[in-house]
Amino acid sequence: MKRIFIAMFIFFSLFIFFTSTNAMELYKCIDRDNNIVITDSPQDGMKDCMLKDSSDDPSPKERAQQQTKSYKNRQESQREKAETEAQRLAGEQEEAALIREGNKCYTQVLNVISGGSVSDVYYWRICKDKHGKIVSKRRI
Repeated sequence: MKRIFIAMFIFFSLFIFFTSTNAMELYKCIDRDNNIVITDSPQDGMKDCMLKDSSDDPSPKERAQQQTKSYKNRQESQREKAETEAQRLAGEQEEAALIREGNKCYTQVLNVISGGSVSDVYYWRICKDKHGKIVSKRRI
C-alpha cells in the first residue's frame, strides 16, 4: 500500500511539474475595435500589448466597466459609419440632380508629395455648369 501511495505521489508531482512548466505567456491587447483581447500571440493591428500577470485579472466591477466602455465604443463606431454613409448617399443624390440639370461631373485626383514620394491621395468629385463654373466640389 505504501508503494502505491509513493508511486501515485510521484506521478502527480511530475504531472503538475510538467503542466506548469509549459504554461504559455498571455498578452493583454486592444484590438482594432477597442475591445480588450487576451492572447498568446498578438496580431497586427493590436495595440498596447502587455504581458499579462495572473494578478492583473479585473474584478467583476472593473470587468463590467470595461464591457460597458467596449460597447459604447462599438456604438460610436457604428454611428460614425452610418453618418459617413448618409453623407456619401446625400452627395451622390446631389450629384445626380446636378447631372440631370445638364452639368458635367468628373473625378479629380490630388497626390500630395512629401519627401520625394506620394504621402496622401485625395479624390474630389467636381461638377461644372455649361459655362465652366464649378457648382459642386466634394471630397470622396
